[in-house]
Amino acid sequence: MSRARQLWNSFLIISIIIGAVVGLWAGRFLPGKAGELFGRIFHILTTPIILEISFGILGIIIVLALSHYHEKNADEWVEMDIPNDPTPQESNEH
Repeated sequence: MSRARQLWNSFLIISIIIGAVVGLWAGRFLPGKAGELFGRIFHILTTPIILEISFGILGIIIVLALSHYHEKNADEWVEMDIPNDPTPQESNEH
């Protein structure tokens, strides 16, 4: 994968996470139960200990998902060609 594509993919992932956090923050201002729900989720996720844990788990999930994706789509399988020629010891015996 080219360097530019790696940077683009990482920028996309970071942008999605930032968009989700900002979306939760903005959802707090919705009227009624929806605003209360977004507010509670946002406040729970931004509690100091939970914030570090949730972002750590999110980071691990992203790394595992990218690893699985690249493992699935990679062309790194290598097969060794072993000739069927007899070894010199076998040829001398016959």
